[in-house]
Amino acid sequence: DQGGDTGVEIAVGEICFRYNAHPVLENLSFKIQGGEVVGIVGPNGSGKSTLLGVISRALLPSTGLVSLDTVPIGNLTQRELALSMSVVRQRETVAFDFTVEEVVIMGRYPYMGRLGRETQQDIKAAAAAMAAAGVEHLAARRVSELSGGEFQRVALARALAQDTPIILLDEPTSNLDMKYQVHTLQLLQDLAKQGRTIVVTMHDLSLAAQY
Repeated sequence: DQGGDTGVEIAVGEICFRYNAHPVLENLSFKIQGGEVVGIVGPNGSGKSTLLGVISRALLPSTGLVSLDTVPIGNLTQRELALSMSVVRQRETVAFDFTVEEVVIMGRYPYMGRLGRETQQDIKAAAAAMAAAGVEHLAARRVSELSGGEFQRVALARALAQDTPIILLDEPTSNLDMKYQVHTLQLLQDLAKQGRTIVVTMHDLSLAAQY
């Protein structure tokens, strides 16, 4: 899906990654422009999550380079990276039983001062993100009370609250019913039209073809 062209470009150059001696990614190169929704499609175990891990710097490739607007991600501080890119992982856990609102406000941490206290602006951004992800009615619920699909939407809301030019999502529709699958993918298209760079892994070919 083509949108604006004001976002951050991701450049992946000759990436190789291995788990022990097993090659997963071999000499992979591509570029993704701002305003694009790019789907990485393949069966489980094909390296989709590994690729997102490399792009997000959660995994270090054996060779190759990932850059954001020509700046190697290894040169960015953790805060600079968090202001550039948000990640919605396929399997996430929360160490403590926070409320949904507290989890979403965590997306605002890169903007907070040394004391880590949220401002009214952070609270408003979190509220807008929860509304966009369709979880505002869950704000006071504890994450331990959520279904898998509800938590997946909360993780999306946290990424939206982070307000980054790049959003990486690993199988964001896997636990959702059809209504929320459509809602999520349409939301990603809308974000791309605003100039965001969206990368999403999927195994559903029909959904990938539609969006």
